Amino acid sequence: MSKQILGIYLDKTTLQYACAEKKIVSWHLQKPAPTLEPFGESPDGDIQGLKDFLRKIPAQKNRQLFILLPGNRFVSRDVRLPAMALEDALIAVQNMLDLVCHLPVAEIFHDILLCKLPDKTINALIIYAPKRDILPVLDIVRETGHERSLKAVAPIALGLGVWLNLQKQPMPLGLVTSGDEMDISIFTTNGCLYSASVSLAPPAEGTSGGEKNDEAVDMGREPLHLKGLIAAVSSQMKFSDDRFFSLHPGTGLQTLVAQPCHGLKFFQDIPGPFMAAALAYGFNPGQNISISGSPTRLHIFPWWKTWLLIGFFSAILPIVWTWHTTRQIDVNMAEIAQLKTRNRQLSDVIRPLEKNRDADAGKKLLIDELNTFMNTRPKVFAWINGIADKVPAGTWFSRLTLTDRDLVVQGQSKDAIRVLEALRNLDVVEQVKLMGTVTKGPDGMELFSMSIRMHEPELSDRTGQKPAEKE
Repeated sequence: MSKQILGIYLDKTTLQYACAEKKIVSWHLQKPAPTLEPFGESPDGDIQGLKDFLRKIPAQKNRQLFILLPGNRFVSRDVRLPAMALEDALIAVQNMLDLVCHLPVAEIFHDILLCKLPDKTINALIIYAPKRDILPVLDIVRETGHERSLKAVAPIALGLGVWLNLQKQPMPLGLVTSGDEMDISIFTTNGCLYSASVSLAPPAEGTSGGEKNDEAVDMGREPLHLKGLIAAVSSQMKFSDDRFFSLHPGTGLQTLVAQPCHGLKFFQDIPGPFMAAALAYGFNPGQNISISGSPTRLHIFPWWKTWLLIGFFSAILPIVWTWHTTRQIDVNMAEIAQLKTRNRQLSDVIRPLEKNRDADAGKKLLIDELNTFMNTRPKVFAWINGIADKVPAGTWFSRLTLTDRDLVVQGQSKDAIRVLEALRNLDVVEQVKLMGTVTKGPDGMELFSMSIRMHEPELSDRTGQKPAEKE
């Protein structure tokens, strides 16, 4: 939603205004009404000029209205307080209003601007005005339907202070302005320390032109009176008079050079310092002063905004965390699916290799066992090879048992007698005999068992191991 700020400076003869609107994130100059420019000046001032101007502007909920008046409409009193909390300082100043103000409190509108100084003390600026001077302005605002938009009625000096701070002018800074009367103000980054409206004495009668000071050209002897006032104010406020500037040339003071406002470049397009100050007061980051009967509101740390932010982040954080976690889970699940697919592919490649490895391990174990057996019984394989060469073709030994020098074999052949005769013809065989009966198998083969005694005199394992059986 857009936000609009309308600043008005009203004196006895003129009305100056400027309007800006925030669209999305940036501020721009904006017409307050279709028939008006974003900024301008009306020759009709005072109450009637304000009424005519506000009637041209339709009321809007998103508008903030600031009306700034000349300094001579107000009276200010500065009070210096020791270091304390701002809330306590406000109570202390309110208790001394009857002593400080020259009018009864019931007959004035007032506000109190508190400014902390570098030494921790507090400068309290009491600004007040008679109700009879402010009520006509409030009545006009109410009659034209802008009562809800009105945010402040204040002296122009406060708007100038905000304007200078937006320019990042070196502070503290003293400023002299010429309006209905001469205004002298002192500003810091935290607010206004001093503000007074004075009437300078006219040139003394009988002063000849040759007696005028060079600095007093076009202004008679006013510069001398002004310098005396500045010296008195500087002494009272312990402020260097070298830091005083003027908005108007010819005062004998340094002329203030306006700078671009920080982040609000459109202020460069506004020609007059008073209309710029009226608009700038809507951008006041400090305490908002309004001489309109509203209570004093301190600009302290907004704890409710902190709790609002905490509540917002507490509500949004679980949502963001849940979204992030869900997204991370989806990413992890996708990675897991890819890893499972890759694992299956590798398993398909590794499984045959593992079978080959296991087969190779079994073969290696068998080879190791055979090598061990051959090393311990070298003659046994010679016997077996000799038997295999002599037996008839088709003979199969399914079991061989070696005990000392006796071999017991079980097998099958087409003719068991021929096997028996072949074994008896071996030189290494001492004796062969059948054990049990010879039977016929389903395939017609003869099943037999034979006992073979070898000629070798010693077949025992020289290592003392028990005889081994081989199937």
